Amino acid sequence: MKQLMVFLVLMVSIATYSQTNETQDKEKTNRSERNKKEGREGRFLEDFKELGLSEKQQNQLKVLYETEHKAMQQNRQRFRGGDEEGPSASEIKEMREKMKTRGAVLDVKVKEILSEEQYAKWKEKREERMKAFSAK
Repeated sequence: MKQLMVFLVLMVSIATYSQTNETQDKEKTNRSERNKKEGREGRFLEDFKELGLSEKQQNQLKVLYETEHKAMQQNRQRFRGGDEEGPSASEIKEMREKMKTRGAVLDVKVKEILSEEQYAKWKEKREERMKAFSAK
């Protein structure tokens, strides 16, 4: 009788666990599909939609962000390599320094494209988002 009870508890826990994993997998799939549909362009436009950009500014910023995105992907692949361990501490430090440098360059380029008023609003919104991100 005890064996039967242990067996039943084990089966119920396995069934519950597998259903939980299936639900989580479906949520991940739905989330990734939604992100693909919205795409980078949707996130990009979200960052700048309150600034009232002209078509020329939108196009310049899209090109700028697309090139930056490609550079980031190449940098990530370079540091990933084939190691299962991942990058070393020195490589992580180097990657962070490069990110800071690229961020500063990107900031200067965005400043050239936007007006002073637009840039101030964008900078403020960006700082708020960074504070919210670091608070998590």
